Amino acid sequence: MTANKPSSLMRKLSEMSIECNSTTEDEGQAEKINLLNHSRYLLDKSSLEHKVKSVFDLPESETLLDEFPCYIIRLVTLAGWMYITSHYVCFYAALPEKKKGPYKAGYLSKKNHRTSPRTYRYYFELRNHILSWYTSAETKYLPLNSIDLKCIKKIELSKFKKFGIRLTSDSHHHTLIADSELSQREWMDELRKGVFIAQHTGNSVRIVLPFSKILTVDKPSVFQFAANIRIKFQEDSNEGNPGEDVSNLFLFF
Repeated sequence: MTANKPSSLMRKLSEMSIECNSTTEDEGQAEKINLLNHSRYLLDKSSLEHKVKSVFDLPESETLLDEFPCYIIRLVTLAGWMYITSHYVCFYAALPEKKKGPYKAGYLSKKNHRTSPRTYRYYFELRNHILSWYTSAETKYLPLNSIDLKCIKKIELSKFKKFGIRLTSDSHHHTLIADSELSQREWMDELRKGVFIAQHTGNSVRIVLPFSKILTVDKPSVFQFAANIRIKFQEDSNEGNPGEDVSNLFLFF
C-alpha cells in the first residue's frame, strides 16, 4: 500500500442533487439553489476536516477524502465512523456509559512452565480487569497469582491445546484450558470484555492507521450477511520482529 489514495477504500463523494418542488421554477433559479447547497456542503466538509485532524492529531496538510458510518470488530463490536484522509484511515466510536465490569469464576487448567506439557487445575476468578487464580474455591484467601488485563496485548484461541485460551503480554504467554467448547467461548467473551474495558478508560475509541502500515484490504467471504471489508495492518513491534505483529480490522457498513 502506497501513500496514494487507496482505490479499495475510496468512493467518489456523492454529487449533490436538488429536487425542485415547483415545476414553474426556471433553470437560473435552480442553478442558484444548487450553488447555495454546494457552498454549504463545502463549508460543512471543511469544518469536519478540521475536527478530524484535531481529534486524531493529524498533520495540517492532511485532506479529508471521505467518511463512512460503520461497525468495527476487534475485541467487541462498536458503532462509529471511518474517515479516510490523504495518508490515513481513522476510526472513531463513542463508548457507551461505563457499566459494571465483567465477572466470571470457575475452574480452568493452566500450564506453569513453558517447556513442560503438564497442566495444573486452579479456581479462577475474573473481576473487572484482574484475573486471579487460587488452589481451590474454598481457599480464596490469597491468590496464587494474578494477571492485570491492562497488560494483555493479544487474546486468542490456542492452536495447540483443545479448548485452550492464550493470553499474551509484552513479557509472558499464559495458556488457560477450559473443560468444554462452551466454557472456552464463555471465558473468551468475558476476558475480551475485561481487556477492552481495561484498555479504554476514556469515553471514546480512536484508531489511526497510516497507509504505510496497511498491508491488504479485502472483502472476506466468511461474512455474507453485510457489506464488509478487512484491513490487514502491521502493528508496531517491541521485539523488532515486524512479520509477527500483523492484525486485522473488520468493518461493516
